[in-house]
Amino acid sequence: MGIELIVIGISTGGSKALKFLIPQFAANFPIPVVIVQHLPVGEAEWLALRLDLLSQLHVVEAKQGDILRAGVVFIAPGGKHLTLSRQADGTVLLELDTQPANSWYCPSVDVLFDSAAEIFGDRLLGIVMTGMGKEGKKGAGKIKASGGKIFTEHESSCIVYSMPREVVEAGLSDRIVSLEDLASVILEELN
Repeated sequence: MGIELIVIGISTGGSKALKFLIPQFAANFPIPVVIVQHLPVGEAEWLALRLDLLSQLHVVEAKQGDILRAGVVFIAPGGKHLTLSRQADGTVLLELDTQPANSWYCPSVDVLFDSAAEIFGDRLLGIVMTGMGKEGKKGAGKIKASGGKIFTEHESSCIVYSMPREVVEAGLSDRIVSLEDLASVILEELN
């Protein structure tokens, strides 16, 4: 089986990077994409609207109970963690919660990555892009332990290289890719 879901963790410089990346994908993109970017409450909706206008894919701010579906990009709202839950009929729902309350960031990349790894295992691709701090490192470890893959953004295209560097230095990155090449490398991985 191939990749069935892409999860992206991104922070400082993320809006600009996503405005470059997401519009490169065609309307028939075969799987869903779920993004955690560290944004204040209310900002994810505006980012989703902007990306939706720029893209062939449908981009939305994630809502409680949304169904994960191909060709849709879901962005976690500020102030809520985004997790996934598989239903008895096989559909996967997006869940929003303020727990765990002890997380440094809300939404948290690690919380999303952990949840996605439990459901998708080796059918998951996690991508850690520009951002400050260690967010994504723990979750990347969970994805790798579940058999999934991790790509990290190359230092040359990051506004802040901290998040990808932490993943690379932990030996968790399968590929280090510049923002300019990321869309083509993702498509190559899906094919």
